[in-house]
Amino acid sequence: MEDRRCDALRGGVQAEPRVDPPEQKEREERAAAETATLQTAYHAATAQEALQRYRDEYDATTAALEKSAASMAPPKFIDNPPLTLDDQLDFKPHVGGRVTLVESTFDSMTAPPPESRCA
Repeated sequence: MEDRRCDALRGGVQAEPRVDPPEQKEREERAAAETATLQTAYHAATAQEALQRYRDEYDATTAALEKSAASMAPPKFIDNPPLTLDDQLDFKPHVGGRVTLVESTFDSMTAPPPESRCA
């Protein structure tokens, strides 16, 4: 036991990632289907070309969104935030078995709260 602990501390023991074969196969099938969709959408000759064009488009869109976000001023925080617990919140805990349900209502709610099933 002591030897294993020492080996682990020295980096001599490594975990082997467990890959579930059916799960791995499904993942590969989904990736292949998505790649085929991209290849059709981009009229690409190869899967690599389709993936590169998708990446280029994705990166360009990300850059445009980041530039747009950088030009916007963050929203102003309210002048007088409440410094207490939420007084407007009406909450009722209901215990049912091993589960505690919390029913919360606000004065501004437009629909009546659902009937409790734990009572």
